[in-house]
Amino acid sequence: MLATLTLLLGLPLTLATEPPTCAPLVPVTFDNSTIPGLLGHWIYISGASRYPPHLAELKALKHASFSIFPSSHEDELNTIEVLRLNETCVVKNVSKIHVFWHNSTLMHVDDQTVSIAKVIQSDKDLLILKHISHDFPSLSLSARTPNVSKEHLEEFKAQLHCLGFTEEEIFSTSEKLLGMWLYVAGAAQLPQHLLEMLLIDHGHLCVEPRTSEQELLITQHLAVGDQCLTNNSTYFETTADNTTLVRHAKTQQTVGMLMNFSSEDVLLIQYQLQRERTYLGLYLYARNLSVSTAHREEFQRHATCLGLSEEAVVYAPWKTELCQTKEIEGNSPCTEPTAAVTASPPPGTHPPGSEGN
Repeated sequence: MLATLTLLLGLPLTLATEPPTCAPLVPVTFDNSTIPGLLGHWIYISGASRYPPHLAELKALKHASFSIFPSSHEDELNTIEVLRLNETCVVKNVSKIHVFWHNSTLMHVDDQTVSIAKVIQSDKDLLILKHISHDFPSLSLSARTPNVSKEHLEEFKAQLHCLGFTEEEIFSTSEKLLGMWLYVAGAAQLPQHLLEMLLIDHGHLCVEPRTSEQELLITQHLAVGDQCLTNNSTYFETTADNTTLVRHAKTQQTVGMLMNFSSEDVLLIQYQLQRERTYLGLYLYARNLSVSTAHREEFQRHATCLGLSEEAVVYAPWKTELCQTKEIEGNSPCTEPTAAVTASPPPGTHPPGSEGN
């Protein structure tokens, strides 16, 4: 089985037939700042290839990440790779990347497989690679975090289209939901839940891969009173019709669903609680707290459609630092609370996206 870096570095590119309207891909000329910029953790986002071995792996690839770190030799780097091919998790321990300064290329060596690649000029938090050892067009995109902007994704796809790839030939991992989402606001029909929202100072969701390709683990952190509460009782599940449901981990009961929103940097969750009748609620999350007025108005429109009044919408004030976050070392796409304690919510507390009582 080919290693992830072999897959990512094994990405050939031919520009001879590039349409004149397409911007050329400009390789990076290595200098003293190049290698430090490659070091660290990368997450595979998207790619396309017509090289048969790589194409087979792209079709099976559900998640991939790799870390690059220095070795004892100036012209050599070490890498560790983690990927999931269908239901199989593969961990590749240290393999070598050789640096050729004279022609600004990288050569990845894994067992008996050798791949040579060039780094393409792009944003410092993106890694675009092309391969030069096979006569098949291919290109890949990796990033420091799963939160790649819509503009960068569209630019990358445009380059793939310039190389003749169709949408069906472009393979992406389910990364857009992964990572940290900050709690912005909530709205609820059940008066008890509305009162509980008034106690929430701030919070966030961490979304991470699970074993099944259709499922993503949700870990919630909420600052309620003087406690930072942690809950991981729910997960996202994507159905055959591309609906994303929120399910309870133990009962598998559907407790909510993702709603369509105009921005990929905003997450809108509708929940439902069955008692003497069905009570609805809505939670708004975002990649950062700079939520525009237009997005807030869009959230209010969704709330109104569910029969929730403006008085039922409560915004988190974010006044304390109880559940503020720090970076986690390793392969997690999330951060963790600096003062978090794992605790069961007080009676009646209904964290966003959880089942409630």
